[in-house]
Amino acid sequence: LDSSSGQELWRRQVSSEAVAPAQLNRDLVVVQLVNGKVTALDTASGEHRWTYDSQVPSLSLRGTAAPIVAADVT
Repeated sequence: LDSSSGQELWRRQVSSEAVAPAQLNRDLVVVQLVNGKVTALDTASGEHRWTYDSQVPSLSLRGTAAPIVAADVT
């Protein structure tokens, strides 16, 4: 969303449900997903930048903290 007008700038579908609020810096919006992936999107365009994929156990409790985004990570 545009910070001054609230108008939607872009929308992006991700591969699974988000389990924590998205975190961002000036370059990236980072989303942690229920399928074990952490996906980074470009803040300006919403384009996919990278995905980190981890193994999800067969049985797990659902309660994940939001990712931490360092200022200079792109």
